[in-house]
Amino acid sequence: GRALEVAGVFGQDQAGQVEDTGESYSEYTQITDDYSAIVVEVPSSWTDVDGSPWIDEGEVIGASIWAAPDLDGFISTWGTPGMKFDVSDDLAKLGGYIQVLDFYRNNTYVTECELDGRYDYDDGFYRGKYDYFVKCGGSGGPDYLILSAVPVDTSIQLMIVVQVQIINSSDLDAADRILATFDVV
Repeated sequence: GRALEVAGVFGQDQAGQVEDTGESYSEYTQITDDYSAIVVEVPSSWTDVDGSPWIDEGEVIGASIWAAPDLDGFISTWGTPGMKFDVSDDLAKLGGYIQVLDFYRNNTYVTECELDGRYDYDDGFYRGKYDYFVKCGGSGGPDYLILSAVPVDTSIQLMIVVQVQIINSSDLDAADRILATFDVV
C-alpha cells in the first residue's frame, strides 16, 4: 500500500472533547477484509474483527472491516471504542462524499450527538470531508468521527467511509493511526 506519512494529527485538533487518560495504545495490528481488498491498522486489543462485505439493501456494494474490543458493544452502545471502514465503487448508489456525510448526519447522528463541525480531509492519496460529533448519547458521551473520501487520483472511482467511536484520549490516538493507515490494495 501507500507509504506511511503524517498528514496531520487528528487527535490534537480534537483535544479536550473526551477524557484525557494520559495513556495510549501500545501496539497496533494490520487487519484486512474478507476480500483482502482493504487494510487498516487498529489497536491490537481490538480483537473482535468482522471483514464481511458491505451490504446495502441485500446487495453487496463493497468491502468492509469492523474492529473493536467488543463489536456488539461498539454497535449497540456509546461505551465501546471501535471503527468501521467501508469502500465501494458503486458511486451511483452512494452519491458524492458530501451526500454520504449528509445521509449519516441526518439519519443517524443528528438525534444522538452534537455536531462539532465538518472539516476538510486530504492526506495526499484521499480527499474528502469528515464530520466530528461530540456528546453522543448525552452529556459526557463519546465522540464520533465519520470520514467520507475519494481518491485524489480521479481516474480511480471509489468511495471510502471511515467511522471511529472515540471514548477517551487513547481512542483519539487510535483515530489518528486509522486515518494514517487505511488503504485500498
